[in-house]
Amino acid sequence: MGYRFLRFSPVYAGYIYQFLSKIPDHESLSYEELYKKFIQTRYSTSDFYERNLKEHGNEVQQFYSSVEFFQKAWARDNSVSFRTNNWYKDIIISQVIQYQPDIIFLNDIYKINRDVRNEIREAYDKNVIIIGSLTAYTNDFASFNDLDLMITGVPSFYENFTKAGCNAYFMPFAFEKTLLNEITRQKTPDIDFAFMGSLGNGIDNFSLRYALIDDLLKNTPITVWGDIEDKRLSGFDMTALNYSYKINKMMNFFRISTDIRKKIPFIRLAANCVLDPNYPALNTIYPDRIHRPIFGLEYYSAMANSKIVLNVHHGENSSKFAANMRLFEATGTGTCLITDWKENLSTLFEPDTEVVTYRDATECIKKVKYLLENPAEREAIAKAGQQRTLKDHTYELRMAEINKEINKLLSKK
Repeated sequence: MGYRFLRFSPVYAGYIYQFLSKIPDHESLSYEELYKKFIQTRYSTSDFYERNLKEHGNEVQQFYSSVEFFQKAWARDNSVSFRTNNWYKDIIISQVIQYQPDIIFLNDIYKINRDVRNEIREAYDKNVIIIGSLTAYTNDFASFNDLDLMITGVPSFYENFTKAGCNAYFMPFAFEKTLLNEITRQKTPDIDFAFMGSLGNGIDNFSLRYALIDDLLKNTPITVWGDIEDKRLSGFDMTALNYSYKINKMMNFFRISTDIRKKIPFIRLAANCVLDPNYPALNTIYPDRIHRPIFGLEYYSAMANSKIVLNVHHGENSSKFAANMRLFEATGTGTCLITDWKENLSTLFEPDTEVVTYRDATECIKKVKYLLENPAEREAIAKAGQQRTLKDHTYELRMAEINKEINKLLSKK
């Protein structure tokens, strides 16, 4: 017997503007029409959870809870009232009550926080199972121990969630194999080397990535699609950051670790800075090689038409572990992936056989040049990586895992 599964997902705000700008009549469309058009873009996980869980006999529904335009369109079409200053919470609670789920799955885990989850449980008179999914870094793992299950793709997070009293489950990201029927792929890839992803501003948690991309722009034919955040600060803040950066350089010279520096007031301002805070924004240095972010089918098609795609992790969540979506998206589309070495990578792919690894910018540059000069070897790695992803890392397999875990929870209820 199946169950009713309701998923709440967030959307990057910048993409919503892109999406709506391409639909001149979006204000006159029904919610269902809007939702269908959005799903067809294949943004993020699209309907990959839904289509694969339905194969197990379940009823499945998804809402993009962070998208005000979508949510208010749903409320309008379903005659649901809400408070203007509290539309987010009012509408998702109405969606829960109307849909009557057995399972609520939260990808929008930060906005649907513990207080909101408690309100959902109070408003909904069913003993519902609530599951969360988190791969982004948190300082408070215990804030999720009210959930019936907490899913993460980061091994260290699994340990931290478990220690914090959560019922945790480890599950890496995946690739939806049916995308291969939708991606536009040329006979011969026309992009030598590509990166698609956020760049930050060089003074935040993306600092190592920013510095690596800078080196690659100087020494390889890399093309970048991604946001670069404004790095301008007010006079006082910029002065403080500059002084902090100079002190950090001195402390780094004496081998004082970043972890220690991050705990010291004022010093921690520039603890993440690899480049000088005054270093020019990369998109001003390379305006022809850094482009706006791309998403969905445009993103997948750019990967499929690249000879090599770069992956680089960032931040606290992946200092030791391979754990992001790009690992599976790039290999799944059939491109040759070069990724930063991580200690658990061999549990996902065979390093330098199915994906290529590097430990620093110098090694990355050397290997990219080698791969571009040796197409047969590059294509063999790309093919092996794709075969591994289609064998072991698909949403079909991941949703079978989730279905099994949900049935365990239901049997206990």
